[in-house]
Amino acid sequence: MITGLASRVYEGRIRLPKFQREFVWTRGQILDLLDSIARNYPIGSLLLWRSDLPLASERAIAGLPTDPREDEDDTAYLLDGCQRLSTICGALHWEPGDPRSKWNLAYGPPT
Repeated sequence: MITGLASRVYEGRIRLPKFQREFVWTRGQILDLLDSIARNYPIGSLLLWRSDLPLASERAIAGLPTDPREDEDDTAYLLDGCQRLSTICGALHWEPGDPRSKWNLAYGPPT
């Protein structure tokens, strides 16, 4: 389910409206969320808005580019949960290259 959600973001089917704040979480907060997911703890909800009206939206999430899809029929806008969804997308879709990237993480599941 989480991987499918991240895929929808990268396909441009879930978009970040321009009014969303930038990604501000620290590495510690990122790792805490990943730990909660690994332990199957509740991580809160996301609020999505499906609209026929095209909203100005970002072409990236947490610094990672998304598909500039033009089909508005299957588009939802993220209204709440930007930091959590950005963390999920960054952790799943970061491509190595910048050793100083906030997504250059190592995490082992709990034992």
